[in-house]
Amino acid sequence: MATRNPVKKQQITWMLILIVTLSVITVLMSVSMVESMSSYLYDAVDRNLIEYSKIIMDEGEKAVIEISERDVSKRAVMYDENFEIVGVSDVYMEDYAGTLNERQVGVMQVEHYRGQIFRAYTIPVDNIDGVAYVKILIDIYQTVETHDFSITLSTVVFMVFYAVLTIACIVLGYFYMMPLRHNVARLRALTADVSHEFRTPLAIIKNNLESMLEQPSATVADLADKLTYSLNEVNRLVRLTADMLELTKNRMGAGTLDIREVNAYTIAETISQPYREILELQDKEFKLTGSPYAIAYLDEDKIKQLLLILLDNAVKHTEPQEGIYIDVMVTRKKLMITVKDT
Repeated sequence: MATRNPVKKQQITWMLILIVTLSVITVLMSVSMVESMSSYLYDAVDRNLIEYSKIIMDEGEKAVIEISERDVSKRAVMYDENFEIVGVSDVYMEDYAGTLNERQVGVMQVEHYRGQIFRAYTIPVDNIDGVAYVKILIDIYQTVETHDFSITLSTVVFMVFYAVLTIACIVLGYFYMMPLRHNVARLRALTADVSHEFRTPLAIIKNNLESMLEQPSATVADLADKLTYSLNEVNRLVRLTADMLELTKNRMGAGTLDIREVNAYTIAETISQPYREILELQDKEFKLTGSPYAIAYLDEDKIKQLLLILLDNAVKHTEPQEGIYIDVMVTRKKLMITVKDT
């Protein structure tokens, strides 16, 4: 089963929340923009219709007949009290058959006639014989085309804006999660280090205990070496537990080094001693070579930790009849410790 990555899951969740939020905001802004543009589109036209309705109420039939002469975009249709057409302003409207009812009186509407688009406003009148209502129409075809183009352009702009914001969210989300990914990587490295540090002492103790159980008649003196090795490994586990905080500080860049003059060859000999019996039981060869007086200034605990990790890996990846070889050499200004397997 594939291992789930909590950092990646959290990053995807965070990005999805941002994208959904941006989508909602973009939709709301688009709807608001369309409504505002539509309101602005008809606002000036509606004011014009209301102003001319006042002229008709003042001048009566003359204003209706002359409506197209005063403004070529305007037309008028007259209705009687039964909402039947009784006259039009010019020949262009003679085929007009638009119906009218009481609910449409005093209400702004949009109508289509001969492929054109009109804004219509009906008012009641009492100064024209046989006419109860006059419907004023203004041609808004060009205005609507301009409005539709503006809506399309605005939609494209919003889509581009949304795409840019989405990309920005993804990029920002990636960089926002970098510290978390870095900390998770550090935690995994720390866990690997702890695993290496604990595996070897436990393996040595287990091996010594199993060996002692195979010798039920042996005395304490006979088992002194094994008990000593096991006790040393127990002490090392105690130190490792005490050093856990220090190891964490090292991973976080806050650790300190305890530099002292030590014999690197002696350290390698001490660290490798418990492995000799394990390797002998596994039919593997072990050899330590180099200078017995490899004096150097270093942090003894850190070198031990590194050697344990290298030896642990070497034991794990070495087959029977193969060998592990450690070489300790000191040059003028350099200490070189080599761990090799076949």
